[in-house]
Amino acid sequence: MRTAVGWEIVDPVYYGRYGYPHASWAWLRRHAPVAWFEAPGMLPFWAITKYDDCSAILRDHRRFLIAPRIAVFPEEQAPTDAPPFRHLLNMDPPDHGQYRNLLSQHFTPKALERKRAAVGAIVDETLARVADRTELDFVETVAAVVPLAVIAEMLGIPRADWQHMFRLSNTLLGAADPEYQHGATLAETAERARQEFVEYFGRLSAARRREPRDDFITTLANAQVGGAPIPEWELVSYYVLLIVAGNETTRNATSGGLLALMENPAELEKLRRNPNLAPTAVEEVVRWVSPVVQFCRTARPAASSTRRRTATRTCSPTRSRSASTVRRTSTTGSASASTFASAQTSPASSCRRSSRAWWRGSTRWSSRAPWSACTRASSGGSSACPCAGGCGRSGVVRSEPDGSIGGPRGRGQGNRAS
Repeated sequence: MRTAVGWEIVDPVYYGRYGYPHASWAWLRRHAPVAWFEAPGMLPFWAITKYDDCSAILRDHRRFLIAPRIAVFPEEQAPTDAPPFRHLLNMDPPDHGQYRNLLSQHFTPKALERKRAAVGAIVDETLARVADRTELDFVETVAAVVPLAVIAEMLGIPRADWQHMFRLSNTLLGAADPEYQHGATLAETAERARQEFVEYFGRLSAARRREPRDDFITTLANAQVGGAPIPEWELVSYYVLLIVAGNETTRNATSGGLLALMENPAELEKLRRNPNLAPTAVEEVVRWVSPVVQFCRTARPAASSTRRRTATRTCSPTRSRSASTVRRTSTTGSASASTFASAQTSPASSCRRSSRAWWRGSTRWSSRAPWSACTRASSGGSSACPCAGGCGRSGVVRSEPDGSIGGPRGRGQGNRAS
């Protein structure tokens, strides 16, 4: 079905200016849950916007392929021959399951418990640096620091290289942004970041083969799939996925979560009074912010959804009012939540550890300027003004003498849309 709704549903410029297009998503769910989109400069696609349809497609690996197209991008950004990286987000069964299981030993309850002290130290150290400040850039000093540090710690990246990883991940994700291009083209910028990743992780993998440690890089560098070592390109792809996806999604959830609490001070007060609400509050933050807002699947011949023939699709979240005390139901904060090994553990765990400490200490924060959304249409989450923190840029929150917390809503956020 064709629709009058425009390209704002996947337009990064719209996202950067106005935030999520909730009204358009709501219209599509009500009137055109399977809608065809095509325009010059964009690869056409079917937009699937109802939860049940999206869930069914995500689980149906027999009829819907993960590769070759993982998200809706401008045609100039689409890969031509092969994906620039081959990892879990563009890998179909049986490879997907085999590669996903390589790190399963690191995500058992016992293994995660061993990481608790290290994660706690990172969070405490980060918050201690800003505890006495009256004004701070939340994205730069907290939201961007904690997830990158946690995943770098788990990977086994030396602390001295953490900022280098942050810069490379921002460059790879923001290759279309002039801030990271330095006079180069989009393709040249992305390729430069890819090559730096390859060189860096190649050296680190070789070091872990010589001297193994208890970290992700040691496990992956010495792992085998089908009786053979992981090809070097796929090995680097795995590292990049962990660094980029683990950093980006949790950063956006954290900054978006703070904005949500500033908009809803009663919810923040509940959390201050009862920190045991943190687990459900974090799950709601992930659902509410929806760090990943669209993903693609490629239909095999003769596949269909809701009795209409389909080709590819994107997912959109349903935004609705709820609270930290509400028991979570079957909603998801990411269109690809089921495809990544650590999706149910690592991001939420670091968010929980951050949230407990931050909510106890954030007695008087307000927004100094309006917050805006990330300027990439595949990822979301609020960030601070004047620029998009999902791209590593942000603004400032300020403590108020009266102990209040509040501030203007981010553009396009509004109150809860259906």
